[in-house]
Amino acid sequence: MNTDESNFKAWFVDALQPLRLNGHAGFIFALVSFPLLERYLREKSGAGEAISLPVQFFNELASLFPAISGKQSAFWHSYRNGLLHQVSFSKSKISNGGVVVMPQAGLSGYNPRPVYYDATTDSFYMNPLVFFDTVTAKILSDFSTYRGVSSPAHILPWVQVPGFGSPTIVPTIGAPFICGTGNYVSLPLQPPSSNSPL
Repeated sequence: MNTDESNFKAWFVDALQPLRLNGHAGFIFALVSFPLLERYLREKSGAGEAISLPVQFFNELASLFPAISGKQSAFWHSYRNGLLHQVSFSKSKISNGGVVVMPQAGLSGYNPRPVYYDATTDSFYMNPLVFFDTVTAKILSDFSTYRGVSSPAHILPWVQVPGFGSPTIVPTIGAPFICGTGNYVSLPLQPPSSNSPL
């Protein structure tokens, strides 16, 4: 396993492991899933860093999640755009023809499918843990695509340690330096003394 793949697994899979038993963590898994999935599908579809997503992107989305085939664009808008812009599900979007009402969207752990569309209720249902597992398993099985050769302005993240100049694997919590410039000094918190100004 290379450094990028090890980082991916450590940061985006293993780090979330403790949350799997928390019944309130579904939104965390959904929020993490979408940027990972978008990067992978952009590369898989050839969209790279294009501003507008091409039809091939949505075809790849439907290929990965066939239960939303035919509704994948509405799904993407409702979930990805809604969650990552407003931390909510988008109920409508502005189109050339006016306002387009989106199907109802929600998270549910009651069905083992990662996501599906129910035409009788015009609703999407997503099992966030299964969705997350599907996304991360797909990426790990095809990491060379996820790496993103057609996205040179979006290199994979890494942790930089001052003075080393190259990617170094260090924990992101408690690391001596995570990102930025200038001098960084970590001082322990101390209670104010009686002479400290308030």
